[in-house]
Amino acid sequence: MNQQELNFVMAEIELIIEQLADCQFCHKAVHDDNLKLLKQLFRMKLERACALKKAG
Repeated sequence: MNQQELNFVMAEIELIIEQLADCQFCHKAVHDDNLKLLKQLFRMKLERACALKKAG
């Protein structure tokens, strides 16, 4: 996966995270710092998976 593809996938993941964080069912919003950390975690995991795929 190149950088452009990674950015596209991350944009989609970030939209999903934001939709899940804005929970209308439980009315408990997720703190912005937690959202940022979750997005960073997904990016790191995707980058790691790509690096492992290239190495293998």
